[in-house]
Amino acid sequence: MHEHLPVNSKISHPTGGFVLWVEVAKLNTGKLKQLARQNNLDIRIGDEFSTLGLYSDCFRLNIGFNMATTQINSKMLCLMELITTCLKE
Repeated sequence: MHEHLPVNSKISHPTGGFVLWVEVAKLNTGKLKQLARQNNLDIRIGDEFSTLGLYSDCFRLNIGFNMATTQINSKMLCLMELITTCLKE
């Protein structure tokens, strides 16, 4: 995932679940959420976790069920393309 994200992006893996937090500077997370849903990807954007706008460049990615490696790769590549589309100028 790191190789496909913009430079200076951060990925953290909190303990206790199948969750990744991804921070991408200048990411329009509202647009990303909309496009992700249209592509059958389920993400949660940072604004859903803070009323202070602290995580506006972040999203949470869950994978809580078994998927074949080819499915994971396909979905990840789709997500990376959507992220590129959703970068603010």
